[in-house]
Amino acid sequence: MLTAVVVNSGFLGLDRYPVLISTLYLLSFVALLIGLAKNVHLPGARLALLGAALNFVVIISNGCKMPVTPEMFTWITPESFAQSTQSLTHQVLTSATRLPFLADIIVLPPGLPLAGIYSIGDLLLYAGIIWVVQDQMRLNCEGQVEVI
Repeated sequence: MLTAVVVNSGFLGLDRYPVLISTLYLLSFVALLIGLAKNVHLPGARLALLGAALNFVVIISNGCKMPVTPEMFTWITPESFAQSTQSLTHQVLTSATRLPFLADIIVLPPGLPLAGIYSIGDLLLYAGIIWVVQDQMRLNCEGQVEVI
């Protein structure tokens, strides 16, 4: 999410305020959940809401950080590894991780389209958003646009 990118980039110097970062990170999820909840009448919005809720649950359960599979570190540079272990919004998945099956454990390595690390929640969220957008484009073509 945009909040994680801004916070972890160090651009604003927020890394000195971990409580503020956790609060902003959680508030961004709450805003996303509220927005999706207000649009559950749209096809796909419930799926996106479920995905966002699963991500929120695993983040809350693990100290306001998304656990990330250690396998991801086998294909990133040492510099990226150092940065990842100091992330303010992510942490390495360990045996102490709560709800590890909801963590970022789906790895698409470099060389594949959309390479990255994803969670079940991410996939549901993305699928739901794609569904909403596709349905709205279809309605627009038919002249039946629904206001979101």
